[in-house]
Amino acid sequence: MKRLSRLREIKKSFLNILSIINLITVQTYTADELQNVAYPLIAKPANGRSSEGIFYLNSVNDRISSCDYDNYIFQEVIQGNLCTVDYIRNAQTNTSHSIPRIEWLRTKNGAGMTIETIDSAEFMEIADKIGQNLNVNGCINMEFIITGNNSYLIDINPRFSAGIGFSKLAGYDFVKNHILAFTGKEIDPGTEYKMIIAEKIMTEVINQYTRVTK
Repeated sequence: MKRLSRLREIKKSFLNILSIINLITVQTYTADELQNVAYPLIAKPANGRSSEGIFYLNSVNDRISSCDYDNYIFQEVIQGNLCTVDYIRNAQTNTSHSIPRIEWLRTKNGAGMTIETIDSAEFMEIADKIGQNLNVNGCINMEFIITGNNSYLIDINPRFSAGIGFSKLAGYDFVKNHILAFTGKEIDPGTEYKMIIAEKIMTEVINQYTRVTK
């Protein structure tokens, strides 16, 4: 029950931020709000990462008995392209930088494999409004679903994104600058980034032979 109450408070704060910066989001519910809502829903653990623990509910009766629903949030399912924004801010100097990227290809558990960094003033401005409203110091990430002409905020994660390495390849070291922000030093200025990065996975098969002696 304490976790459910905490999620209610987080949801309230989340919606308050959205109203301040005039941003839309997908419909989001806690475990006690699943009766008269539209399905399907995507269920996300409050402390999850890289789509770990995610599952879908197709109806109010579609329950998983072993799941601790009080530790989950539930969101309407919207089809579209995922945009992740790596964002950093120095709270002392109010300087910030962000790199948005579209994830064109993802693994089954939600890790980006082929991404395109985009020089989007819109996403960078939204990220900075959120960062200033939360008085962020250091690096966080935000996720959006882009469908048609609309962009829906779905997550604000107070941590490095799973694909933070893509931003490093694009030319900005968020990990180093996170440390700079927390040690009272100015973060590096950003520049424009426009590239497509594909992660290569090599699968090596090793044949093992057993020698039989007589």
